[in-house]
Amino acid sequence: MSDMLKDHKKDVADFQRESNTGRDAEVKSFAAQTLPTLKDHLKEAKSIAPKVMQSRQNSVDAPKASQR
Repeated sequence: MSDMLKDHKKDVADFQRESNTGRDAEVKSFAAQTLPTLKDHLKEAKSIAPKVMQSRQNSVDAPKASQR
């Protein structure tokens, strides 16, 4: 999950930079049109990350039936 967050942050930054300073008009337009979707994905990943991390921690902390 942390890798997903890191990748999404990088993608948003790259697309933001390209949409602002890109030289190729088509690429610049694509970046600008895609950026809102990437930002939404990052927002969702940020909201899911704590739940995934907590769930993962709970499964690590939970004693296995053979350990009870």
